[in-house]
Parts: sequence; structure tokens; C-alpha cells
Amino acid sequence: MNAQYKVAVVGGGIFGATAAIEIAKLGVKVTIFERECDLMHAASGINQYRLHRGYHYPRSFETMLASKKAEPEFAKRFSPAMVKDVTHYYSISSENSKVSADEYIKFCDAADLYYKQVSIPIVSSKVAITLEAQEHLFDPNVLRQLLTQELHDANVTLQLQTNATKSLLKNFDFVVIATYASSNELVKQLDLPMQAYQFEVCEKPIVRMPKSFGKVSLVIMDGPFMCIDPYGHSDLYVLGNVVHAIHSVNDGFDPQISPEVAPMLNHGIIKNPTTTKFPDFIESGKQFIPPLSEAEFIGSMFTVRTVLPKRDLTDERPTEVVQLSPNVVRLFSGKIGTSVHAAKNTAEIVSRQLA
Repeated sequence: MNAQYKVAVVGGGIFGATAAIEIAKLGVKVTIFERECDLMHAASGINQYRLHRGYHYPRSFETMLASKKAEPEFAKRFSPAMVKDVTHYYSISSENSKVSADEYIKFCDAADLYYKQVSIPIVSSKVAITLEAQEHLFDPNVLRQLLTQELHDANVTLQLQTNATKSLLKNFDFVVIATYASSNELVKQLDLPMQAYQFEVCEKPIVRMPKSFGKVSLVIMDGPFMCIDPYGHSDLYVLGNVVHAIHSVNDGFDPQISPEVAPMLNHGIIKNPTTTKFPDFIESGKQFIPPLSEAEFIGSMFTVRTVLPKRDLTDERPTEVVQLSPNVVRLFSGKIGTSVHAAKNTAEIVSRQLA
């Protein structure tokens, strides 16, 4: 009976792919519809590549707990994609931080997160404290390869460069919407309730750092500051900035994207972007990380980050598995590390439909 049951997963990011794999274990027919040319071509493949353990969320204990709980399973399952030869640091700014150095240490103690207070030469006197942490980064290219192989082994049909529509999905018994920024497009077609989000058009510059910088992941907490992380297993780095990474932001049901940025969206590293905030990244970041003044600009990646609205106070990033109707589930991704847990929850819902 299960072999005749057909499930459509719309979206080939990390959440859609892991959900498809878990659902396929039920013995049903699963098809992924992805509008891009490959898996993880949008937000799943354009971010800071940090597998969060919880250090990033001193203002949302719930997000910290969810990240900490999910991280070990994800790291073990996708072990070849983990970038392990990296030293991780979290620094608290001495000015304009929403969390003080003492508060951050108390948070790490309460969360039972490992840390060691250190002094490192790559940060300036504007840093009040630096803690060495235990965390992982992942290589998006290796993770994409692992997911592709798992989908093949699970006999999941992968339909790339295909827009899922209401007429196309009527041939399926169950639908999983895992399209992140564009989820409301399909939800609206299916006459189901839409969810308002905060959409942020983001830039992620890629740079080459001086060799003296070392293989380091460094986050300046907790406010409108900077982070820098190795880009997979390469010798490059990806920059993040709470303020300057965002080209535009809007609340609503769909992202508003400028005509200037739209052609560069979700196309990997753009070597000569027609618009970039890279100089702003460097100008603000070098105050805390002086070696950034020597960064060589390689190019930038652009994508749309989607979060629940009005979460600036806590910075919480929940992962949601919402059943919109008896045969439609919407996945909303909070942190990549929670994708395996969300996939299993989704498979449980499908399983109940089969019972």
C-alpha cells in the first residue's frame, strides 16, 4: 500500500532534502521539486556555514537549547562535510553590546557550553573578552554531494529547474513545502493560510585573508557587529555583518528584491557584483578584527534570509513543522542543524496519514 502513496517535497534545500530522505524510509514514492539547477542553491548554500551549538543565542535560551540538542546528530550524520581544523572564538564587544562579558560567561555556564577565556592577537582592544568555543562549520559543497547520494540511495526522484504548481501537486497524496523565502507562493495557490515573515536580502562577501590570520572562525557579539568564517575546506573566508550584510528588509508575505540585486540572487560567488557593501564590511569590521584591512575581495554571494517578524529583541530562530491541512506540511527553517529533527517530525506526520 505504501508504495503507491506519493509525496511531493517542494524545495531542495537542506530541510527539503532531509525531509525527503526520512519520508522515503516509509516506503512511499517521494519526489523533490526544486526551481534552481541543483540542491542547496539558495539560503541553504549561502550563509555562514556554522553548525550552531548555541553560543550565538545568549538572548534566546530556547534557540540555544534547540541548536545544542540537534547539533550532535547532524554532525555525526554528515561528518565528511564538517570542517574540523578550525579554532572557534566568540568575542564580546566592549561597546554597544546587548550582552556584557559577565552576562555572556553566565550564559555559557547556564547552558553548559564549553569555553576557555583566551587572549588572541587578531582582535583589538574594542573586545572586552574572547572565549574559545567548541563548534563546527560545514562545507556546503560536500554536504550537497552527501545529500545527493542519500537521495539516490533512497530512490527519491529529483526534479530540478521545476516550479511546483497546484496543478502539478494534485497528483500527489501529501505535500511538504520547504521553500523558505518563497513558501507563501505555493501556500497561496493551495488556498491555505499564509505566514508573514521578515525577508532580508543578504550579501555574503568571500575574501582571502593573510596567512597569519590562521584557520579561525571569529564572531563579535552581541549587537551590530561582524563575523568571519572559513569557506568550507578552501583557503577562503566568508564575512557576515549584522548591519551591512542586509541590502534590504521587508515584512510581509513575499520578499521585495531590487532589480539591481535580483540577477545575482542565488548564483554562487559573483566576482564583480554590480552592487556591494564590501567596503562597509571592512570599515566596521577592522575596528574589532584589524587583519580585515588586508582582506582580498574575491566576490559576493546574494540570497534572501527569512526569519519570523519582530524577533530583534531575542534574536530567536525557531524551526517550525506546521500541518496546514491533513495532507500539507510547511517546514520553516530556523537553524540548519535542526533539519534532521524537523525531517523526522515531518516523516511522523506522513506516517500517521498512512496508518
